[in-house]
Amino acid sequence: MAEIDRTTVTLRIFGPGLEPERVTRLLGHSPSAAEREGEAVADPGAGAHGKTPHDSWQLSVEPRSPGDLDGRIRDLLAGLSADLDVWAELAAAWRIDLFCGLFLADANEGLPLSLETLRMLAERGIALELDIYGPPPGRASTRTSQAQLMSDAEPRRPKSMLVVGSLAE
Repeated sequence: MAEIDRTTVTLRIFGPGLEPERVTRLLGHSPSAAEREGEAVADPGAGAHGKTPHDSWQLSVEPRSPGDLDGRIRDLLAGLSADLDVWAELAAAWRIDLFCGLFLADANEGLPLSLETLRMLAERGIALELDIYGPPPGRASTRTSQAQLMSDAEPRRPKSMLVVGSLAE
């Protein structure tokens, strides 16, 4: 299986009453973005305008190609507080997740996450969210598809085989 083509990773902390300055102080790092509930927001790409639904603090790392999600997660966490009491305080007050975009170039790509990385997420109360985006429309896969691999793995009967069965009445 080939490695994921590209990944994006954003740590998100959100919920009512979140104070971005407090989160910054506790984690020892400024956010990439912070929003207060009710603030006007615009998404020029989508042509949408509206209000922020909740308070949030977000920290993103640069996208990477090839993907290396495990490395991206470790890079992000390495720049933040390692004090698990701080993380417990944050998790008790607000929702914490790691939002990851996985962008495929072909139909069959994958990635490993090390036990150490999974442990780091669990110890900090960080939920893992994966958004998986298939290959661009019309792109011909350069690799064997999973369906082809599975059909090749199925046992085949020789043409001369006679199958005998019985019907119970």
